Amino acid sequence: MPTSPTPADRPADQLRDRMAETLRRAACTGGCDSTETECAASRMQPVVYTHGVLTEVWGTPEVIADAVLTVLPAPALAVARQLLGTTETEGTAAEEADEEREPVQLRWGLDDVMHGDDDTTTILLSGPGREPYWVELDPERTAALRDALAGPAAPPAPADRAAVLREAAALLVDHATTLEALSTSDYDNEAFAANHLRTKAVDLHRLAVLAARVQQTTESEAELATQCVHCWQEIEDRGDPRFGTYTPRWVHIPGGYQTCNPQQPNSPLATPPATPPAAPAAPEERP
Repeated sequence: MPTSPTPADRPADQLRDRMAETLRRAACTGGCDSTETECAASRMQPVVYTHGVLTEVWGTPEVIADAVLTVLPAPALAVARQLLGTTETEGTAAEEADEEREPVQLRWGLDDVMHGDDDTTTILLSGPGREPYWVELDPERTAALRDALAGPAAPPAPADRAAVLREAAALLVDHATTLEALSTSDYDNEAFAANHLRTKAVDLHRLAVLAARVQQTTESEAELATQCVHCWQEIEDRGDPRFGTYTPRWVHIPGGYQTCNPQQPNSPLATPPATPPAAPAAPEERP
């Protein structure tokens, strides 16, 4: 943990003193001609004076915030706007806008980030004239800033994408099996929902195969020819001779040697393409 500056040198203490003095000047002295309600809308109201020095005030949060913002250097305002997701207000002078667009500099280059015991992070910065100021971030803002600096995550590799698609398809099949167990008819809501889930699972399996083929460009034609054209799962010939003529019967190996569609005697073979198809783009890659 970096060593904290001495109390007299802490930018936080210097800024606090400037804010306190600004708040004292922003309070009404009691000599205006406005009513208390009218005055409270634009100036803070004094509560306690001690030896002619304002010690306590009250006012709306907006009035107090406006008084405090007048103390912050222009770069601090720019950082605050970025953290809060706001932009510059209309009517700002051109030179002030140019100054705020100056890159924010770290103060000295060493010990510019301090981590507090309450998980807060204090960043020490410098303005154009090297005047010091600071920005204190709570844990949530610190995490958001860290993510922003890290940049966008790289898209998953084709093999990883295929694994995710296969896992999602397996979940849909599990849900479909559960619904089929609850179904009492081939035409009730559970049966229709289960059929829909299995259809989507087949689509995901197909996408998984396409994604995996991006890395498997050397896959042989024989290997491609042992995949079902419907769901792209591996199939095997379990045919038997009938009346002296061999009749092929392609069944799914992972599915307990069942056909893709119970109404079909065979699971049709996939025709190997001349070149492996491209994998579907990840969501972050789509225009």
